[in-house]
Amino acid sequence: MKKTDIIVLCMLFLIAFSLRFYDLSYPDFKWMDEQGHVPAATNYWNNGQSEPDNWEHPPLRHIILYGFLKVFGDNPVGWRMRNVLFGAAAAVLTYIFALAVSDSRKTAMLAGLLLATDPLHIVLSRYTFEEIYGGAFFLAAIVLYVRHNRRSLWLVLSAIFMGCALATKWYYVPCWLLIYVLALLENKNYLDVR
Repeated sequence: MKKTDIIVLCMLFLIAFSLRFYDLSYPDFKWMDEQGHVPAATNYWNNGQSEPDNWEHPPLRHIILYGFLKVFGDNPVGWRMRNVLFGAAAAVLTYIFALAVSDSRKTAMLAGLLLATDPLHIVLSRYTFEEIYGGAFFLAAIVLYVRHNRRSLWLVLSAIFMGCALATKWYYVPCWLLIYVLALLENKNYLDVR
């Protein structure tokens, strides 16, 4: 990655972060899903139970949210900062992915800017919706997979991020299976375990 790419990544992150962080304390009460997510994170950490939230969701979301509550406090910033950071990271990961698959900096910049400034993504990044950080984990897994070049460490990191996406929402399972099939098709020697 070139120096210009690093500058673009930093600019994309700052744009995306600024749009998501602006007036983050509004509203100053738990809105929609936050009413269940925030108490569930504390309850899961303290008691191992996800009530009052849904039990059928994987627990990583509770663990991450509890960590952000500990760092930023039980306030609007603590409730929402996780998604602000992961939403901004998703714009950066979109640039990296688009650059890898298109080999065009203009295309990558457009893709990253579109996600960084997308109104729906901004709104969802300002609350506790799982789709933001689950999507960022999934994007990280894809980026690492695309860039692996037969390096097993990249593949291991890709698998870890895919595991994080799966530990956020179950609907990443079909995506993971598709990537696994693509990996098998890419490997011409199916008997080679590496």
